[in-house]
Amino acid sequence: LGYSTTALADYILTKDLDTAVHELPALFSEIYKAVKGLPNSLNEDMDDLLRSIVRDVYISALVSKELYDEDDQIKKFYSKIATVKITDLIKIEQRPKPQGIECVGDINGLNFYPSMSIPLKDIPKILEVGNVLFVGPPGTGKTKVAKGLANALTGGKEQCYDIYTANSLWFRRNVIGGESLERGNTVWRSGIFIRAYVKASRVTKGYYYVVIDEVNRADVDKAFGELFTIISDNDPENWSIPSSLVDEIKSYEGRRDEYADLFVKIYEREKDKPLRKIRFIATMNLTDVRNLFYVGEAFARRFSIIQFNPPQGAEDVEFFAKGKNIPGLEEIKKFVMCVRENMRDYLEISPASIEKTLSLYEKLGGKGVEDFGRLLKLNLGTLNQEVIERYEKVYVKCLWGNEKGV
Repeated sequence: LGYSTTALADYILTKDLDTAVHELPALFSEIYKAVKGLPNSLNEDMDDLLRSIVRDVYISALVSKELYDEDDQIKKFYSKIATVKITDLIKIEQRPKPQGIECVGDINGLNFYPSMSIPLKDIPKILEVGNVLFVGPPGTGKTKVAKGLANALTGGKEQCYDIYTANSLWFRRNVIGGESLERGNTVWRSGIFIRAYVKASRVTKGYYYVVIDEVNRADVDKAFGELFTIISDNDPENWSIPSSLVDEIKSYEGRRDEYADLFVKIYEREKDKPLRKIRFIATMNLTDVRNLFYVGEAFARRFSIIQFNPPQGAEDVEFFAKGKNIPGLEEIKKFVMCVRENMRDYLEISPASIEKTLSLYEKLGGKGVEDFGRLLKLNLGTLNQEVIERYEKVYVKCLWGNEKGV
């Protein structure tokens, strides 16, 4: 591109204006080849993009020849190229503008075990007015529902949602973006939010969803503090990106990633409009707190909180057994109720454990409750030896009425 534009500058200054403008194809096709593979981030057609380049090249050419005061010549050149269809001259097809995406779907096909504190059908309405946080013990279906909703509500279009799992190493750079060292140079790398903003700008109908699984595995204040400011209002229509963030990203011109470049250009045109199309669906575990970070009220206030509760009886056995060949189903239901009653102080037997155990029971040709109980031990979801030993005693008790197996 540099070689071609230098040659073009010399070419322009050796010709009269009419000749220069109408003989541009000889050199300009080379510039087109250099430019056509770049992202069309400005939503410009190729003609406008090429015209802006040749205009800048012409000014540079005049400066290189120390013709600083040639205002009349510059004005004449501008008037010439403003009327020329450069893409017609070099006989190329214009690049298509990026197509908008309709992120629209429904939840009619979803079939989740109903462990939520509200009906599944109400969640899309809640997402229209804000973000949701699924809270509950492991294995109650939080992640499954979060991913299923994002997929269903966008009609299965992967361009309409992203899924992340938080971890303890996250900080501002991961969530918003920030400085990063690459090959000894300082660059600005986009985080989850900036990437979501750019992708949401393409959404013409519906929302762009960001699923963050196990959000409290990150240090929430450290990682999400700035995001709190951006989505602080209860009404998404009032969400706004602080000018300090925009100015920060702008200051890294030439040293920022593609998403950051796109963000700057889109923000100049659309401001906070794409932001208001973003919805966050987060999940949070309430157990294993030794490995998790505290989530304060500042975070919780940005979400509608939906509880996921473990079953108290054996209703999940009935739910997951539908359509399966499960010999001894009634005995299995009684066994699960007994196990839950006797294990409650040690471990919640999750719906996920029941679902997986029933699938194995069917595939392995289980014959009765004893087989089911042995398979359930494999799917308790714990390595805690004390809990496993307790289950072994409860297994015997729930089969035979006492812990000695008599």
